[in-house]
Amino acid sequence: MLAANQLSTTNHLLAAMSRQAYQRMLTGLKPVELTYGQVLYEPKGPIRYIYFPINCLVSLLTGVDKRRTLEVGMVGNEGMVGMPMALGIGISAVRALVQGSGTAMRMTAARFRAELKKNLPLQQALFAITIS
Repeated sequence: MLAANQLSTTNHLLAAMSRQAYQRMLTGLKPVELTYGQVLYEPKGPIRYIYFPINCLVSLLTGVDKRRTLEVGMVGNEGMVGMPMALGIGISAVRALVQGSGTAMRMTAARFRAELKKNLPLQQALFAITIS
């Protein structure tokens, strides 16, 4: 298995940051294995962790009615799961469901909020993703 610093650079969002900003963020990141079918968030539930997928896929689902859901997004190694936290929103509007098992880098929501306030390269990388 790769070291945490090698794993996290395979996430495009993390790799887009300067070395200094990335190194500071690395202290709050932990590699985790996500498994198919694992639910990371539920609608109206708290966002406790931010995930930066390395080689896994996470579907973002919204309810259509009591029995059906609709996929409104998918996150892979190009981004992060928990984007509402970048806007200061700590509650999920969607169900985040792992659709492809693999590794992600995980950070607590509290640490992410603190890091976002002082990390201009992270802010810029998130802004670039949201407008592309």
